[in-house]
Amino acid sequence: MDGPFSGRVALITGASGGIGQALARRLATDGAVPGLGYSAHGQAAQALAAEITSAGGTAPAIGADLRRPQAQTARPGTTITILEQHDAPPQPVRR
Repeated sequence: MDGPFSGRVALITGASGGIGQALARRLATDGAVPGLGYSAHGQAAQALAAEITSAGGTAPAIGADLRRPQAQTARPGTTITILEQHDAPPQPVRR
C-alpha cells in the first residue's frame, strides 16, 4: 500500500486489542508495515495480519511480551529480525 508512511515500520504493542488493531489498520492503509505485537491473544493478531495482507499490505504478527526489553532479542524471528527483513531498522522517535 502506498501512503505517507510507505517504507516505514511501526511496532505496535497490544495489536490484538481494539485500539492496537485500529492503529495497525490505519498505519497499513497509510503504507506502513505494522509489526503486530501480542502476548496472549495470538489468534486475534494473526487474523488482523491476514486482513491487512489480503488488503495488499504486510503485517507480521510478533508473539512476545513487548513490555519486556528482553523480548526484542529473546527468540530468533521476533521483533528486530522481522523489522530488518523489511529494511526498516529501528528509528528513534523525533519529538
